Amino acid sequence: PGDEWSLGHADAIQAIRSRVEADAGDVHPAPFISIDSATTRDIDDAMHVEATETGWRLTLALACPALHFPFDSPLGLDVAERATSIYLPEGISHMLPESLGTEYFSLLAGQVRPALSVCLDVDEQGDVSQCSPFFAWVRVRENRCYEDMEALLNEDDGSEISRAMHTAFALAEK
Repeated sequence: PGDEWSLGHADAIQAIRSRVEADAGDVHPAPFISIDSATTRDIDDAMHVEATETGWRLTLALACPALHFPFDSPLGLDVAERATSIYLPEGISHMLPESLGTEYFSLLAGQVRPALSVCLDVDEQGDVSQCSPFFAWVRVRENRCYEDMEALLNEDDGSEISRAMHTAFALAEK
């Protein structure tokens, strides 16, 4: 449990950060929004949905901690041994060092992060007509919790995020 196991990997963690920062590129223009529980610290996905003439365009951004990750290094072997993050009432044990998983690669609002992205065109019947995966640098506009989004859906306040969530909900219903 805990993150103490990662302290011996400080140099490897900094090397990953340096290599990722050297690759930074233009930021994808979509105003991504993440939706998670209020206690979530490792924000690993975000979305943007827009209505089109034929349905919707859904763009997903998935956190990309594998970028420049040294899988065959001592850090990589320790991460592989952990295999997954474990969430229990008595504590959380993250698979990745917290400085990477809940900080550096987490899709935190306002921060530029690498992401494996997917753009899906969905027609009015809910069928995917095109699916295009791509790598992108993203900046999530807002990190929201489920309760916030439910309130926006129940009480449309006319804001941009409220409109975005109603568009996403229309797609979800399909």
